[in-house]
Amino acid sequence: MTDSIYDQLNAYGTVAKQRFVENFSGSALDTDRWNTTLGGSGSVSMADEVDGGLLVDASSTSGGSATINFNLIKPFSPSSSKLIYVAKINEVGTNAFESYAGLGTINTIGGGVGSFTYLTSSNGNWQLATTNGAWKFSASTTPAVSDTYTVFEHILQPSTVELKINGVTAMTNTDKLPDEPLQPMLGINTSSANSKHMNISYIEAYNT
Repeated sequence: MTDSIYDQLNAYGTVAKQRFVENFSGSALDTDRWNTTLGGSGSVSMADEVDGGLLVDASSTSGGSATINFNLIKPFSPSSSKLIYVAKINEVGTNAFESYAGLGTINTIGGGVGSFTYLTSSNGNWQLATTNGAWKFSASTTPAVSDTYTVFEHILQPSTVELKINGVTAMTNTDKLPDEPLQPMLGINTSSANSKHMNISYIEAYNT
């Protein structure tokens, strides 16, 4: 038995790969780690509520957007990494919005290369979106989208990207897979005058 976290996470004698864990606690976002990319009236702040985590708010103004990222520092492999995060989106309904959360190559949502959990008002199901410049969207009706905290896990491997939701495989893509180093990137935008925001209570990413 060991008290070392390193030994618990790595086989004896191996060199640990890149890993980070974030619980989004405290009075302000750690800007030594995270960059924010905002559009319109979008904002990012710590939520003043129990288990509120980080509030990523696209605002109630059309054209608002908010994204957190590593500001183009990309330490994670496109073919051997995992991303786990816990999040919820308020008022999941018909008001126009888009949300991307996962690993990507740029600081704004909807472009670049990566693997994302995708949700939009025009399709009320969780989708796995992978892209190498061209996009592949896979949708699943299970589990149903809700406005409660949900656990998402992206598993990136050489020939597949798997998305688990609450511990169960929901979708797997085998083409249009990312092919460049990646950074964490989670964001939301709105094209309606209805408030849209995402709460993120936990995120972890590591190379496998």
